[in-house]
Amino acid sequence: RLKVPDFSKFKQGMNATVEDVASGSLFHCKVLQVSNEEDRVEAPVYVHYHGYESDYDEWVGADRIRSKALIWHEPGLPSDIMK
Repeated sequence: RLKVPDFSKFKQGMNATVEDVASGSLFHCKVLQVSNEEDRVEAPVYVHYHGYESDYDEWVGADRIRSKALIWHEPGLPSDIMK
């Protein structure tokens, strides 16, 4: 079944872990911003990596975030919402 990420528990200042795409290594980071904008839907969380310059800050998506605050759920169908 299809599952979609829910970022509602993500807050500015919280800590998270992000996976590096190239190496698969995990890095600790701080959440700087969580966007609800449609153009940020693929990568809505802006993070700063602990111990690195701000040049490495980046927007990341659910595919790279490792955090208990990230919730996955099945999307409701329009008919489910009307009930």
